[in-house]
Amino acid sequence: MTAEYRLKAEAHNKALKAMDEEAARVIKSMPKWKPGKQHGENVRVWTVLAVFFDRKFQ
Repeated sequence: MTAEYRLKAEAHNKALKAMDEEAARVIKSMPKWKPGKQHGENVRVWTVLAVFFDRKFQ
């Protein structure tokens, strides 16, 4: 592995870590969610929250 490749890989990994941290920060700042209900009872509900990053602000 060349030194140039290693530097690019390190920068890429650093950027990925920063994006993970930002996604976690945004999700943690969301208001409390209301529980799912079925027949008047609270039930566990799974959801997927997609997080997209836009590169236009580089």
